[in-house]
Amino acid sequence: MNKEQNVILNSKINRSILIYLNKKFSDYSMNVGKGIKCSTTGSLNKFKELKDNGLIEKIDNKRFPFNYRDNRIKYFRLTNKGKRIVGLLLEINKEIKKEWKNKQ
Repeated sequence: MNKEQNVILNSKINRSILIYLNKKFSDYSMNVGKGIKCSTTGSLNKFKELKDNGLIEKIDNKRFPFNYRDNRIKYFRLTNKGKRIVGLLLEINKEIKKEWKNKQ
């Protein structure tokens, strides 16, 4: 198993960040951390990991769609690769729920 696979499979926080960004399109790191109920430090380390593996990307503040722009705040969104992986994670989740429902 390579490093990229470990990033997704071994971290609930990473999966939560990817799914959160899929729902919100883009957001700043502190807000994502609050949204997934993770400490700021913990989520920032995970953002670096996801960015290094090409799953999320930092958005230039000048093009971010809000009036408030602060260079200290880092905005992120999913890359195409990240969107593809989130789609697969959601598909797996749907199949698991279907199986659980059939067993009950």
